[in-house]
Amino acid sequence: MSVYTVLICDDEKFQREGLARHVNWAEHGFDTPILCASAWEALEVLRERTVDLLLTDVCMPGKDGLELIEECRAIQPELYVVMISSFAEFDYARRAMQSGAREYLLKPIKPSDVHQVLTTFLHWKSTSEPGTVAMDKNAARVMQLLEEHLVEGITIAELADAVHMNASYLCTLFKKTYGVTIADQMNTLQRERACQLLATSDLSMGEIAYQTGSRTASNFAQWFRKSVGMTPGEYRRLVRENSGIPNVNNKIS
Repeated sequence: MSVYTVLICDDEKFQREGLARHVNWAEHGFDTPILCASAWEALEVLRERTVDLLLTDVCMPGKDGLELIEECRAIQPELYVVMISSFAEFDYARRAMQSGAREYLLKPIKPSDVHQVLTTFLHWKSTSEPGTVAMDKNAARVMQLLEEHLVEGITIAELADAVHMNASYLCTLFKKTYGVTIADQMNTLQRERACQLLATSDLSMGEIAYQTGSRTASNFAQWFRKSVGMTPGEYRRLVRENSGIPNVNNKIS
C-alpha cells in the first residue's frame, strides 16, 4: 500500500523520467512520481494536493530551484526537499540547503543514491510523525504474523513483503510502535511459548524446541538458559515445585 507522494521537478526530460522509471518507489511506500518540467508546474501541484517529498533541480530556466523552495515552504511547510545539482553547481546547491533543502543529489544520479535518500526520509518521517492509522495497522499486522509463524519463523524481508513496506522502514516503525525490535519481540514470543510448554506439558525438550523456532534440543537449552537464566529442566522443576509460572519477561535472578 502506497503511503507517500513524491514530486520530481527538472527541466531535463530524460532526468525526471529516468528517476521515475529506474527507482523502485513502491518498495519505499511511494506512489508513482508526479513529474514537472518547471517550478511553475510544481507550484500548481503543491497548491492542489499534499506532497511528501520534492526532488528538484537547482538550475532551471525562469524560476529556479531556490525560488521554488522559498515558495513551496509557504504552501507546505513540512515538505521534505532534496536538491539535484551538478558538481559545478555545488556552491549554488549549498545555498539551497541553507534555504530549507534537507539533502542534495549530485549528478549523475544512480538509483542507489535515491534509495539512500528515501531511507533517510522514511526515518525522518517515522520520528517526526509518530503513527498514522495506516502505519499502526502495519505494525499490528507484523505482530500478528510473528505470532502466527512462531514455529517455523519468519524473516524481516518476508514481513516487509507481507505489508508492502521497505524492510528498514518497517523495523523503525515497529520499534517506534512497540518499543522493541522485531527480533526481540520474536525472541520474547518464543520464550513465553517455551515457558508455557515446560510448565503445562510433558513434551520432550526436542518437541518444545521444534515448537519454539525449530531449534535442536541442544541449541534450545543454550538459548533458554541465556534468555531466562536457568536451564529448561530447572525451570520445569521450579514451576512444578511452586505450582505456578514465574515471570520470565526479564531474566530470573
